[in-house]
Amino acid sequence: MRSFAHTAAVVLFFHCLLALSGCGAAGDSRVTFQPTGKHKMEEIASMLAANKVSNVSPPARLDDLEPFEPNLPLSAAEIRSGEIVYIWGAGLSTAPAAANTILAYEKKASIEGGWVLMQDGTAKQMTTEGFNATPKAR
Repeated sequence: MRSFAHTAAVVLFFHCLLALSGCGAAGDSRVTFQPTGKHKMEEIASMLAANKVSNVSPPARLDDLEPFEPNLPLSAAEIRSGEIVYIWGAGLSTAPAAANTILAYEKKASIEGGWVLMQDGTAKQMTTEGFNATPKAR
């Protein structure tokens, strides 16, 4: 006679196996992670925060990006292509003006609005007007 714990473990094992195998009706669509502009801005903020803690300077130009790319799996390609604009050499700041200073942004933000990263590390969505009226990091 098997114990309840053993039976529960077997049921859990098979449940996990079915979930991993993708059992389901034909055409079953799986939810996949689709990173948003917000995710990408937050990823850049995380990389810059880690650099600040480690006393590592932020990338000053495109050629400096390579060592940081493992920490930017969602955004590095878009930074390289210009779809995300990062203000080279600028990092996070705790200065009062940092909450109102753009550090990185989706290229489209200047013409149709989009996600931006403020110099204090917060990601926010801005309208075109808001973007154009907000100072950029130096």
